[in-house]
Amino acid sequence: QEIIAAALANLNCLIETKGSNVSETNSEPLLTLKRELLWLLKDGGHLDKFPFALCELGFSEEHCTSDRGDTMVSIPDLAPVPVTTIEALYHQAITCCKTHYDDKQVYPYCYMGFYHKDGGQEEEERLGMALQYFAEACRVASGYQYEWGDTLQLTKVV
Repeated sequence: QEIIAAALANLNCLIETKGSNVSETNSEPLLTLKRELLWLLKDGGHLDKFPFALCELGFSEEHCTSDRGDTMVSIPDLAPVPVTTIEALYHQAITCCKTHYDDKQVYPYCYMGFYHKDGGQEEEERLGMALQYFAEACRVASGYQYEWGDTLQLTKVV
């Protein structure tokens, strides 16, 4: 199941349109399929130690939301108020990194940062939260041992 989860998590759902205006959009049918298959794996307990797959499930819900993604849930240890399932998935990915990977993965913090950055204007503190998660991503990345090519990949994200 881990191999299937890895393949699904890395499935690129972007469609690039070329012409006078180059733009990118997500394939909704492909994103929906990815989301549903990742939910099956999560429900089976196969994503519990796979933070990237949890992030991709959150991303899939964020960009092609199901009723399940819109559901408000409580995270008693982390959030004083109920949050969407999407945010809870990102929190779970961060917790997984801290628990199983000695807090050495930058991506869950980046996903959570982008989630708050792109969250719209309904709450002013969202920008502050985004910056907080991007700072956490920088903290994690600062502990990496770099090769010259590594920074090219990280600068795409951070």
